[in-house]
Amino acid sequence: MSYILDTSCPAYTILRGNSYYLNLRVPKAQQQFHGQIIRSKLSNDRDQAELIADHVVGILKKAWITCNTSKIDIEKLIASARPRTCLLSELAEEYVSIRQIDPNPIHVAIRSLFEVVGDRDVRNYTREDARAFLLHLHFARDWSV
Repeated sequence: MSYILDTSCPAYTILRGNSYYLNLRVPKAQQQFHGQIIRSKLSNDRDQAELIADHVVGILKKAWITCNTSKIDIEKLIASARPRTCLLSELAEEYVSIRQIDPNPIHVAIRSLFEVVGDRDVRNYTREDARAFLLHLHFARDWSV
């Protein structure tokens, strides 16, 4: 049995260990601000590194084409391209404020969920978390009867 490993890197990136780094040659007119090459850590995830690299390179190239004569903070640019983390509790509060509804039912529901799986980024909840929550609700119902 043979395995095919994807060793290709997204455009403008290099892979060092498990991390993808931005690797971009700087035009001569901008080298006084950034040096010859911009190299900065993006992410350990290939897809996220590709999205960040595309965003950062697009902005830099536009700035360089317009002959921008100031240094661009690469780390801030990379940080602005990273996806925002949203805790479920934050989204629940936003939902309550937008809908202008009574927060008690929402808080009761999410408090039960947090007892089982905790409050974390909404993208990190899994199917196993949902199953554990349903099992918790099932046993809670049996105890109340």
